[in-house]
Amino acid sequence: MKQLGLYAPCVAGAVLVIAACGGGSEPKTLTPAASVTATHAASPTATATATATPAASSATALRGGEARPLQPGTVVFYETVCAGCAPEVVTHLYRVSVDSSGTTRTDNLLAPLTASGAHASSIAGDWERGDAWGVVCAPGKCDTLANPAGAGNADLYHSKDGGVTWQRVASIDSGTRLIGAFNGHVYTSLAFESGSPVYYQEPEHAVIAPPNWNYTGFTVVQNLGTFWRGTRSDGSLDEWFYSMDPRPYFTVDSARPDSVRWIASTTRGQLVQWRTNPGGGQPGAMRISYVGLDSRTRESWGWAAPGDPLFASVERLDVAGATPDGGRIFGTLVPSGGTAKVNKLVFLDPDSAEVHPIDASSLTVPKADKPVMLYALEGRWKRVEPAGPCAELRWSPEAPSPVYGCAAAGVLLRLLDRPAAVVDGVSWTAVEAPDRTDLWIDQRNLR
Repeated sequence: MKQLGLYAPCVAGAVLVIAACGGGSEPKTLTPAASVTATHAASPTATATATATPAASSATALRGGEARPLQPGTVVFYETVCAGCAPEVVTHLYRVSVDSSGTTRTDNLLAPLTASGAHASSIAGDWERGDAWGVVCAPGKCDTLANPAGAGNADLYHSKDGGVTWQRVASIDSGTRLIGAFNGHVYTSLAFESGSPVYYQEPEHAVIAPPNWNYTGFTVVQNLGTFWRGTRSDGSLDEWFYSMDPRPYFTVDSARPDSVRWIASTTRGQLVQWRTNPGGGQPGAMRISYVGLDSRTRESWGWAAPGDPLFASVERLDVAGATPDGGRIFGTLVPSGGTAKVNKLVFLDPDSAEVHPIDASSLTVPKADKPVMLYALEGRWKRVEPAGPCAELRWSPEAPSPVYGCAAAGVLLRLLDRPAAVVDGVSWTAVEAPDRTDLWIDQRNLR
């Protein structure tokens, strides 16, 4: 029986694939390989090329709202970073969850990995699928200036149950930064000597090279896949996003915006953020939009009106993502004025254009650290609290039924909209595992 989140690397041909294969294996060492042009990524094929060119007048001003506690059914993942550390280090990865009764629980998910004084330098997750990754260094080993060779100074850890259980899967260069995760893969970047390009690497050990020098970045879009960001070879300055083929997906007119970020795909549209100077207003103002792939901006929000107290002394709003239905956007308000001021984790209501900070009493933030929003989940869920080491997850409540895996204490399972099944006097509840597999669990193991 496998426990969720615990697995061993397995080999498919000549490619190292990290997957649930059973058995055991030593972690692999990842070193740079020859660049290849990747065509294997999970990006969908574009059906239309769209252009997002919202005018400054189309934006609705953001308004500051009151701080609110987290509502029942909400799960928030956030990291805290050491303010003023060089290089910046992640001190903790927290998950705060509020169950249906309103009870709030906070879990320090990195605690098992950092008990001996180690710390994380980078975190990434495909949080909707319970997929979390972390680069963890021994004390003093994440500083690539002090350790220019770096190789082997850090470990790559993987969790398949939302950060409750972890396994070391590779030894990597201490300068590695995680830039996103999707569909079981994590994507990393590492700069070599001066003049060399940044490359992108998966734990499969496949190096992804840009198709040409017009491509300026690689991005992982929440709920959709991986894309290149770049400009056209005709010399225009428009920002384009390309599928991995590469084929054009959509573009943002760069006559005004820069720092374009395509963050998430939702049923409401594509969530895009950029910085723009609307002229005579607020230089560097942030713009957040839902952009449809029908060449139209459906909704757009600009920076706050002058004098709004929530946005006083705020440098920027970093959007982290949105719920799959697009009903709530979440991110971090970053203050100006250096390390003395603390970030605020916030939700943006697209319908009211109000930004509401999360009540600070709901959060754990160590002294001198700053919180950074990673993701927020909403729905009906229960927490696993088994009588033994873990709770069986079965394909069916009927006996005998194959066992899919074993969920550790603290794993959160979504409740499916199905009636309970009683078999031999045991009541079974239909749940969705962190990897979105539909399963059944003895309801006595849920709280």
